[in-house]
Amino acid sequence: MVLLNSSNRKRKGRDYCSCRRSGSMNETTTIALTLIAFLFLLSSWFRQDYMQDIDYQSVLMAIQSPTSTAQSASSSSLQQHQPSNTILLHEDLALSGYAAEVWEGLLLLQSSLNEETAPMAVVEVGMHRAKQCLQAAKMGFEAYCIEPSPKSFQHIAFEVNNTASPDVQKRIHLYNVAAGSVESTVPFVTSGGTGDHVGKVDMWKMEKMDDAASDATSTTTRDTVVHVPVKPLDTILQHGIPSNMIIHLLKVDTQGFEPQVFAGLNSMLSQHRIRYILTEFWPRGMDILDEADSSTKNRKCIGVTQVLQKLLDYEYRLYVLPAEAHPKAPAFRDVPRLQKERPVDNLMKYCQWYYELEDRYPSDEYKMGYWTDILALAPGVELPETLRQLPVYVR
Repeated sequence: MVLLNSSNRKRKGRDYCSCRRSGSMNETTTIALTLIAFLFLLSSWFRQDYMQDIDYQSVLMAIQSPTSTAQSASSSSLQQHQPSNTILLHEDLALSGYAAEVWEGLLLLQSSLNEETAPMAVVEVGMHRAKQCLQAAKMGFEAYCIEPSPKSFQHIAFEVNNTASPDVQKRIHLYNVAAGSVESTVPFVTSGGTGDHVGKVDMWKMEKMDDAASDATSTTTRDTVVHVPVKPLDTILQHGIPSNMIIHLLKVDTQGFEPQVFAGLNSMLSQHRIRYILTEFWPRGMDILDEADSSTKNRKCIGVTQVLQKLLDYEYRLYVLPAEAHPKAPAFRDVPRLQKERPVDNLMKYCQWYYELEDRYPSDEYKMGYWTDILALAPGVELPETLRQLPVYVR
């Protein structure tokens, strides 16, 4: 995989200076090193699976400045494990780039490894259905699955109890609570569908509900507002998962409540106990649930400071998955093309891009905006080869 970022561009200038200083190299050494580099590139050409991983700049440096080769290789290796302030962008060129396929790929990755026999945990925050929780448990993971919707939770419990084997059921740990910042209760809009969410908000219209409408409990209406308990995610995981168990994967999909979920996740992040974190990033949804600003015109991008920057502060590396939209979004068909414009070198500009897309494609009916998913890797954790097959660029 060839990585191109601002630090590489700056380093390139220093490389050229090094080239000028190396004029005293004798001809024999130059020819020999050139031949070695040529043979290396030729052999790599036959290894198509690894073609994207060749660092051509390092090869060029080896030819031009052999005395610094070892030092450069060491620096390059160290840089790969340094915390990065740049988002890595997965272009939308394959289905494996979407959240469901990344989830499955990460589970398959670990279940195929034989050297780690100790049980590992997978955590799902925001389920709707039992599919992914069951998938993890069937692969041998201890699955800790959290769903606040009372209606959805009933379906989940029924599916687990009636379709899973006794061994699989033992590995599934269900929680009918919302993961949040502190122990409390929150209003929750529920119909048992995929759009169930925290807060007194009509997510389709992107409007705050008035008290009369939001307090309705009639089962004849499609949406019902109830109050559900909230627990910090740190508390749930520390009490439920043994301290010596690695958390292989955490998935968070809470319809805009992600900032509150991560506000309750500090200990696990500081200890780097979670290898991979897959979270939805929906600027419009997160901002409308911002308790500090009740305005529906809020475009503060609280997800930047409360989710993305927080993960970076804990030294996680961030990979951006394809941009997504509801099929009724006016830019729905253009998103795969337009997402290449996303400014991934600046967190706030990256977030504002989703709002600017709404401005470019105005609609009187569609108000939900656009979103993506973020894959975060703990320090020292590498991007799996199955996911490396996607074109990945670092700007």
